[in-house]
Amino acid sequence: MKINYFTYTIDFLAPGLKSKICISDILNLFCSYTQKQSELEKTIPNGKTLYFAKSIQPNVYYLLTPALLNDYKSLNKSKGVISDLQSYLGTDSLEKVTYIYVDPKEPVLGISSSLGGANVDDLTYYLDEVLNISNKSNEYQICLEPLSDSVKRTDITNLTLVTEAGVTLSDHSATKQKVCALFGLGSLDNAKIEIKIKRSNQNVNITKELTPLLKTLSGNQSKQQFMDAHLRAKRNHLQATIKDYQLDHSSILFDTVRPTSKRPVEEQIEEKASRNADIRQHAAEHFKNVYSNIKQQAHCGRWSKLQDKKTFV
Repeated sequence: MKINYFTYTIDFLAPGLKSKICISDILNLFCSYTQKQSELEKTIPNGKTLYFAKSIQPNVYYLLTPALLNDYKSLNKSKGVISDLQSYLGTDSLEKVTYIYVDPKEPVLGISSSLGGANVDDLTYYLDEVLNISNKSNEYQICLEPLSDSVKRTDITNLTLVTEAGVTLSDHSATKQKVCALFGLGSLDNAKIEIKIKRSNQNVNITKELTPLLKTLSGNQSKQQFMDAHLRAKRNHLQATIKDYQLDHSSILFDTVRPTSKRPVEEQIEEKASRNADIRQHAAEHFKNVYSNIKQQAHCGRWSKLQDKKTFV
């Protein structure tokens, strides 16, 4: 189960300005003091109903959307009786849950959604509704941007653990010609050759054995030999899980949790997100590179209403 990480900015539409503002306190007030069902439940234009709530775990929220009961049945295996779930639920609703982590200090969100659950667009819609709860017209808009994670050639030899390395040979490289000759394959102009090296079992560390290949990949001349390269690795000792990296290509920064673990999912999410130093580092780099002059203040006097619990009562 993945937690994908995003940073966000707030667009102030009237002046056309963007700000770096953390909305953790606003969401906490909204969930703590809003009691009207019409405010808690939002219906997006496609008809999907959304419900936002705070979990007992700090910084972790739920974004709920009704599950289709036709997809599920209740089965009594001892009696062989199949029943509709609605008869057990009564007036309650069976909901698909999307877990949302909201960093308490930085404009960072983590989203973990299962198939059929609320997605990033749904969350964006709901948060816009919360931010504009006291406005007759939408004045504010949240903009979510995925935090990217990548391994550069210059960093490849600093990886603390590499469990697998794969390369795609360049069409006109000497290595491809040698491989073709070895198997009597001709030139193979319309085919690619991929070579993969991985450890024989999960208890061994082959990083040292892969060092010559990693040094080759770290140099610019490797582009002449290899069209592509991918790794399964850990960037540092703080990274809890092994991840897939495609050299010189970015992917979204994420963590993984185990729904089958005895520990609650909410607890795992809060622990992973709060301890992952890469999240804060990548967010800081993102703002430095993309929004170097962005302000950390609201561009509208009415924004202060969102920091008053009376707005949500």
